[in-house]
Amino acid sequence: MREFGHPRSEGTRQPSTKNTWNTIKPEPPKPQAFSTRITFFFAVTAIMTALLLITILAYSWSEELSEEFYRMFFLAAGAAVITACAIGYLVSRSLTRPIRRLTNTAFQIRNGDLKARSGVRGNDELGRLGETFDDMATALEKDIKLEHRLTSDVAHELRTPLMAILATVEAMQDGVLPADQERLENVASEARRLSRLVDAMLHLSRLENGSVLIRPAKTDVIAMVQGLTRAQEPLFREQNLRLKFSNRTAREECFAEIDGDMVREALINLLSNAIRYTDTGGLVTMAVSEDREDVVISVTDTGIGIAKEDIPQTFSRFWRSDASRERASGGLGVGLAITKEILDRHNGTISIESELGEGTTFALHFPRRQSGQANPIENIA
Repeated sequence: MREFGHPRSEGTRQPSTKNTWNTIKPEPPKPQAFSTRITFFFAVTAIMTALLLITILAYSWSEELSEEFYRMFFLAAGAAVITACAIGYLVSRSLTRPIRRLTNTAFQIRNGDLKARSGVRGNDELGRLGETFDDMATALEKDIKLEHRLTSDVAHELRTPLMAILATVEAMQDGVLPADQERLENVASEARRLSRLVDAMLHLSRLENGSVLIRPAKTDVIAMVQGLTRAQEPLFREQNLRLKFSNRTAREECFAEIDGDMVREALINLLSNAIRYTDTGGLVTMAVSEDREDVVISVTDTGIGIAKEDIPQTFSRFWRSDASRERASGGLGVGLAITKEILDRHNGTISIESELGEGTTFALHFPRRQSGQANPIENIA
């Protein structure tokens, strides 16, 4: 292919003038050996000590001492210098070996070998440095794998409705499918799903960057959750599921300073998740309890469950476990991420208990008061 502005004769290969980026970086220049400096330090120390002894001996020279004594003294001084150099070399090698291993491992990781580990262990500072370095490399490898998986899932989530819309429209244009109300409704349905996905992504982005204000007000959590349960029961009955409410506090009212609309949104996300992954005839329970200074709202289902190794990634956007990928979920993939952000904005926490094939419990912990919050808050009287 010809490059515009750079004509050349056919069959003649010209060097490219484009900038190229090489992902494999060259090995850095070898630094001055640390072991050499330590060995030099030991040698200088030994030589200075020998010179000091020779000076003292010169001032105390006596003919009464035999030449054999002086000869042995100088031999001992030379042996001491050589021994000091050898010890210095061995000590320096033992000190620099783990440093070299860490340097080589860092170079491998920089060039894309994310499985490289230093293997440096021990109870001293270098050993702890090696363990921390390897832990960091493991976390980096997991994060990059998760990022690649996330990118793939985002592309899939956006591509699915777009391809459905495109295929239907092209089929109607070619006369393969009639442009009737049913086909137009299919196109509109996929367009609405794509719109919901984009809106959810924007909502999550605003929550993450703090541009959405929460408006906490003193709210009866028991009444709120009980009302939400009644409102959602018809939807669960349509799916042949049961939804019930459980008050696990010692009183009829339980107040906390929360943004009721945002908390309802978080709970609806959890309920939607329970509907998708609970088999017909299953039970979903919404409960309110207390834990010291926190009010706890839990959602428990009898669904497919989550593997323990998958729990840390549960709140990542577009993430699904291998078990859930085998089901036709129909979700947008960002509901749990939004729920996590809502809890963070309330200075709360969310925990998960799950067993594969047994079910899952999401527990939302809200502090009773929102005093001293770093996020922007507006109070409602």
